[in-house]
Amino acid sequence: MALISTEPDSALVPTKNEGEPFHCAFVRSDGSAVFADTLTEITAAVIDGYPIAIDPDGPTLDSDEALIARLDSLAEHAAGAQAIAAADATAAGRKFSEDELTAMFTEKDRAVAIAEWRDEQTPLLLLATSYAPYTATALPTGAAVTILDPSTERTYLEALASITGSELLIQGG
Repeated sequence: MALISTEPDSALVPTKNEGEPFHCAFVRSDGSAVFADTLTEITAAVIDGYPIAIDPDGPTLDSDEALIARLDSLAEHAAGAQAIAAADATAAGRKFSEDELTAMFTEKDRAVAIAEWRDEQTPLLLLATSYAPYTATALPTGAAVTILDPSTERTYLEALASITGSELLIQGG
């Protein structure tokens, strides 16, 4: 395991003991960063209590517990990002219907009860795991429907980056 965190004001781009660069990094919006060899290590640095065990062959994890941890984390971040998007739209003069407000503020780990999101300016943040093919519920349509996928560590980190102003960097891919 190789994992290094830097502070926001650090100009350091760390390398491993052998001088090689880390395979991946997660750069937060405040400029702090986590560098590691695996996405599992990055995810564990982002989610407190992420269920991994480090052994000489690399990190291992309980896949069900790990999925639940990613889903809970992403739902929490999505709820915050949704609230900010709604507040920004309201401040700009947008008035939402009761159905739109309900869709925006339904718990993010649950499906919303609308078929179409008509607002093209305000994103409706939804977790992929609440919709087909993971469930029988159809995904709402609309230009501003934003799907966040916690199903794998990579899709979780990409989704988290997209709603927090962070960046996921993966060497060679």
